[in-house]
Amino acid sequence: MPRTLPKSRKTRALLAYLAIEARPMRREVLRDLLWATAADPRAALRWRLSRLRPLLQSPQGQALQADAKWVSLDPSQLAIDVLQVRALLEQHGKGVADARLLAMEQVLSAGLASDLTHMLGVR
Repeated sequence: MPRTLPKSRKTRALLAYLAIEARPMRREVLRDLLWATAADPRAALRWRLSRLRPLLQSPQGQALQADAKWVSLDPSQLAIDVLQVRALLEQHGKGVADARLLAMEQVLSAGLASDLTHMLGVR
């Protein structure tokens, strides 16, 4: 189901970074990466996460996982095309159909994170 993304480029960058990294990230790393110059980097990160939570909610649960130290996306709740491409490339020599690779290439041809609505599909 397509979702309307926040207008903030930094919020979109946070989402893209979490999706591409595909592992839990320490809050201070995210703060330093995106909000090092903010008056209150901790508050800036909290505010951005609060904007992403409704976007990443599905009937199966919340895809955004965050606690006092870590932030991540639950891959069982999302279909992230970059991760799908990585998996396909790892399997390419093992009988993955070229048609699947070509379909993924078309989705990604616009460039990295140029349109996150294609990058992120909620299951």
